[in-house]
Amino acid sequence: MRNISIAWIIILITTMFCSGAFGEDAEIDMRAELNNIQDIPQVYYEYGSSAKADKNEVSRLVEKFNAYTNTELQAGDYDTSRPFISNGREYFEMYNTLSKAFIWSKDINEYINQSDTEKLPGKSVAAVFAKEHLMKLNLLPGAQNEMIVEHVGSSVLSFYNPETKAVENYEKLRNVYFTRVLHGCRVVGGMRIVVQMGTDGELVSLINNWPGLSEKKIKKSPKQNALFLKEKSKVFLQKHYRGSKVKSVIVDSGTLVMYDDGNGIVEPALLVKGKAMNSNGAFHDGDWILPVLDNPKAAYTVLNEKSASGEVWRDVIPLEEKQEEKDDELAHEVE
Repeated sequence: MRNISIAWIIILITTMFCSGAFGEDAEIDMRAELNNIQDIPQVYYEYGSSAKADKNEVSRLVEKFNAYTNTELQAGDYDTSRPFISNGREYFEMYNTLSKAFIWSKDINEYINQSDTEKLPGKSVAAVFAKEHLMKLNLLPGAQNEMIVEHVGSSVLSFYNPETKAVENYEKLRNVYFTRVLHGCRVVGGMRIVVQMGTDGELVSLINNWPGLSEKKIKKSPKQNALFLKEKSKVFLQKHYRGSKVKSVIVDSGTLVMYDDGNGIVEPALLVKGKAMNSNGAFHDGDWILPVLDNPKAAYTVLNEKSASGEVWRDVIPLEEKQEEKDDELAHEVE
């Protein structure tokens, strides 16, 4: 009799695990209207070159910036998997050798002071200045119709004044963010160009992630409709948060985008935004990239069950929040 009871206990515990009693699915409220879903492009893209950047390519870029900005970086020995070159003042880093994405920055010490930077380009003309820098560096994308100005802002340096006990803000750099559009859809992920300028519009830093692309055709799926994608999205989010601290997700909006996974694939996807509630009852804003293709080729965070750490995460952050800080004191950006 005792053995039978133990057997039933084991079966009961196993059933509870399988049914989710120890890891309930998060409640997903897909209340969002899905925008432009009827216009899913029947294409995806691969990076135009499958070859990673080599030392010669890195050296040519560094020499180009030296000549244009009168800086003195020397491409010596470095880790070829993530080239980083610095002389203590300026630096160059290629943070994705597959997409050839890099960041370059000059010495910004002259901008660390308690005054506004004089002769910053006005916001209405900043994009013109930025494109001129890109053109002179031979980095301006050839397909101008794919390039839009996402945001123009300023880097602001804040100081605490002990006499007035107030925080004083000083406008230091003008920032122009360019994003890419393919088949009428904004590209999200890492693809972007960010130009920072200082006095008289001089180039202070540049983030360039704009790989060449090769277009591939795909067959249209009859399942690509709003109702099907809502249910599909719900399943993805439930699976991702299964067993985590996230107990509910409210999706307020969904928009068709092109998703750059940083690993060589750009394809149609769904960007959904909303709120997620943790076990303590606190809601946090969140956004997620979800597949729309029957056989997605890109890598998605939401498809990786191991990434469900239990914390609310953001898969995509708006570009204006991705300000690359060149110094800890260049604290924030304003409109």
